[in-house]
Amino acid sequence: MAMKTVWLTSLIAFLLISSTAAAVARPPSPPKVAPAILQEAAAETEFLALLNQEREAAGLRQLVLHDDLLDDARAHTIKMVDAGQIFHSSDLTIIATGWQALGENVGYGPTVIKLHNAFMASPSHRANIMGNYDRVGIAVENDGNGVLYVTFMFMRSLDPPPIPGTEPEPEPISAAAQAVELGIAGALSMGAR
Repeated sequence: MAMKTVWLTSLIAFLLISSTAAAVARPPSPPKVAPAILQEAAAETEFLALLNQEREAAGLRQLVLHDDLLDDARAHTIKMVDAGQIFHSSDLTIIATGWQALGENVGYGPTVIKLHNAFMASPSHRANIMGNYDRVGIAVENDGNGVLYVTFMFMRSLDPPPIPGTEPEPEPISAAAQAVELGIAGALSMGAR
């Protein structure tokens, strides 16, 4: 009987040590991210790639993501989703510092490519996409029904990012002209089809 007790005690100790070692050896699971957040981030990346493809094809500098613009674009897009409609920011001039010119495109629709094509087909939206800007904030939110809402906030900064190649820097503009040069395009809505 003593032999069985020793053997059983040894087996239990072995199992406890093995399970503890296995638990310690396993790396922690990565935090789970909601699929909608992943899809929205992928849509933002796709929009940036499409904007920069259009600009590159026209010989323009690529747009660089700018955190100040991204925060404001995200807040505005959430407001539009909550309201169930699209509209422009009430005052672009307060969204960031260090700018010479600002522009904004807003829209909603079923897919990134359909929205991009609609923006490019609209003269005022296309003017912002192809405008003399060097930074952008892009925010996409899904309304839960498969409709994507998007805000692009464009900026020509006082201190532009380095430019590959030989493109000259944009000329600075006066504070008076700065207050006037806001490229707000008409809101673009595409019904989800």
